[in-house]
Parts: sequence; C-alpha cells; structure tokens
Amino acid sequence: MLVILFFTTTSYNVDIVKYEIEIEAVDTTDIVINSLETDIENYFSINYPKAKISPREIARVCVEYELEPKFVLSQAHLESHYGTRGRAKSTNSIFNVGAWDDGTTKNYYASPDASIEPYAKLLTQFYLIDGKTIDDLLRPGGFVNHNGHRYATAKNYEFNIKWLITYIEERSDIKTLLEYYESV
Repeated sequence: MLVILFFTTTSYNVDIVKYEIEIEAVDTTDIVINSLETDIENYFSINYPKAKISPREIARVCVEYELEPKFVLSQAHLESHYGTRGRAKSTNSIFNVGAWDDGTTKNYYASPDASIEPYAKLLTQFYLIDGKTIDDLLRPGGFVNHNGHRYATAKNYEFNIKWLITYIEERSDIKTLLEYYESV
C-alpha cells in the first residue's frame, strides 16, 4: 500500500488530501527467469529439439546460482549434447558430474533436470570460489577446482566451451544475466 499526501492551501486553511494506491510488487527474478526460459526454449526448438533438459530449470538454476546461461548451455552441449548422447542417456547426468574416463559413474539422477542444480552447486562451491570467475575457468588449463583438479581431462576443454559459447551467441538471443536484469 502506497499512501500519498497532498497539501492544498487556501487563504487561511491547509487541507490534507490522502490518496491510497494499491501497488503490486514486481519480482524481477521471475521476470528474468521467464525471459531467459523463452530465449532458451527458442534456441532449443531451432537447434536442439531433442534436448532432454527443461529450459525453465536451466533458467531457474542460472538465476539462482548467478551462472551465465551461455556458459552452462555450452557445458551441457559439450558433456552430453543436452542429454541426448553418451552416459547421460543412462545416468541423466547432463554435465557428466561424477563420470570418470575409466567408466566409473558416481551420480545417477531421476531425470535430466535433477542433474542441473547439483552441477551448479559443484561449480559455485568448488570452482567459482575465492574470486575466481567464469573467465578464469575458460583460460587454457583454467577449469580446475580449489584442489587443482580439472573438471574434464580433455586438454582443449576450455577452448571447446569458448567455441560453443560463440556458437550459441551466433544462433540465439540468449543474453548475459546482467542484460536480462537491465531489461526489467
């Protein structure tokens, strides 16, 4: 409730006029999630109609964990082609979290969407800490956690993610999180 008071004066009297206005609070987070979801949905429908992950869940997790959508999407593409290839078909681990080169698999999920938030937690708790940014991760050899262990063994992993980010930029209207917030 917003209350506005106006003071009006006549020769010797001051009248107070009170207006009450109902204002609905706008949650910018929901607006950003909805907008990002739409952009991811459009990207998937044109480029990856068989993607196994929900644009809504990707958008929600990106916003909640403050992760750049194009970075997250590029990793999902590189790791499992959005859940359509490799071990992710049986584990639902879109980002291959807990999947090692020797064939050992630690993590299985009930659905592809269920693997998105654990991935975000892994990134924010072990990789993007102590001021480390996504740009730091994308430097050659930079995708290492707080113990110095690489996310993936492929030597060109960072280059491939950067290439995929460019690929997504050229084929979508997906923006940075800051750009989504600025548009609200």
